[in-house]
Amino acid sequence: MKHTEKGVLENSTMCFHTPSTAALQHLFFLNYVGYFHCNSNYRISRNLNEMLEPYLFILVKRGKMQLDYENAHYEACQGECLFFDCRKSHSYYTTSTATFQYAHFGGNLSDYYYQRICQGSRYSFPAHNPEALSSCLSRLEEEAEQKIINEHLISAHLHMLLSLTLSSRESYATENAGRIARCTKYMKEHIHEPVSLQDLSDYVNLSPYYFSRLFKRYTDSSPGEYFMNLRLSHAKMLLITTSDSVTAISELCGFQSPAHFIGTFRKRVGITPLQFRKTHTSG
Repeated sequence: MKHTEKGVLENSTMCFHTPSTAALQHLFFLNYVGYFHCNSNYRISRNLNEMLEPYLFILVKRGKMQLDYENAHYEACQGECLFFDCRKSHSYYTTSTATFQYAHFGGNLSDYYYQRICQGSRYSFPAHNPEALSSCLSRLEEEAEQKIINEHLISAHLHMLLSLTLSSRESYATENAGRIARCTKYMKEHIHEPVSLQDLSDYVNLSPYYFSRLFKRYTDSSPGEYFMNLRLSHAKMLLITTSDSVTAISELCGFQSPAHFIGTFRKRVGITPLQFRKTHTSG
């Protein structure tokens, strides 16, 4: 629907949605979404209010958007984003003309993504994939305008929006990302060997402490957990595609002993290796 708020120019759109109880409990949910063309009269200011929509994501298409938030000032130019918690005091506005897409949303893993994306008070940042983000926002608006609204598709588009944003925020093309990629490759190549945290950090020329923090930033796992999951994944493949014994597979996957392998497998997967083989193979 068209919008006629102060400072909002012709051809701007906004669509409201009231989420169902099921969406509020289980999904990412949308409150409203739109595409605004604005002039210097556009300003939204809100005081602290826990009843407001949780989060606002803005993608600037043209011009500049300003944000006063958390006792600091932020600016987003064309191809950049603003992302903040609307329940806290804030003002966002433009001092000239600007065009932007936006979505107010919450639910599901929104808090997790917000903390990851904005860690270190990074509420303004470049979009390394603005076309993809714009597509997600456009699809959200399309879904919100349907006669029968599919809240599962809305949730999926919001999840994609946040996933793409997090990926670009973590800068997977940087030198540090390259270090983590080399490290995971090293893990796969040495999956049958005992590899320590010191071995891994030395391999990429970092201290164990900094390496551990960096690794978790990119993988959401500690190096030890990630390596263990690689070993378990390799063990699953061997259980299904070979007739090797549990003892042989435990050695091929770098476990200290068959007992350690069986215990770890049962704890992580929920069944023993032989039960897994029986469940996932025929005959």
